[in-house]
Amino acid sequence: MSAPKHVTLPAFSAVGLPMRTSNAAEMNPATAQIKKHWERFFDEGHHERIPKASDKLLGVYTNYASDHNGEYTLLPAFEATSVDDVPDGLEVVEIPSQDYLVFRAEGEMPMIVFGAWGAIMAHMQDEDEYERAYTTDFELYPSETEVEIYIAVRKKN
Repeated sequence: MSAPKHVTLPAFSAVGLPMRTSNAAEMNPATAQIKKHWERFFDEGHHERIPKASDKLLGVYTNYASDHNGEYTLLPAFEATSVDDVPDGLEVVEIPSQDYLVFRAEGEMPMIVFGAWGAIMAHMQDEDEYERAYTTDFELYPSETEVEIYIAVRKKN
């Protein structure tokens, strides 16, 4: 995984299929839901119902209850051209303009994503300048073998 770079992005809207989970639930094979949820997003055709601004596939993490120990909402999503008349079952997420640390990894999915998140957690524990904001984070999938993970951050006091 490459060293993170700092970027500031403008706000944008995404539309996706929401689910609520936690890292603890995802660590237990009996309660893990994320993989099945992504499969549902494609198998049931939800990805085809979104008025897409691009073909950039996103995994959006938002509505954090607290920090990495709390629940959050995950949405497989696409940036949307319109948030009017969102199809039933899908949800709009307004991704605010904010600062991010961007981590890029390449390899076989989904293992590369799991590994990248582990490296991000370790990096953020040792990060001197920024801390996680726990607002809205997202994964961007430029190709079938690449992921860029955008972690919302703020300067440490």
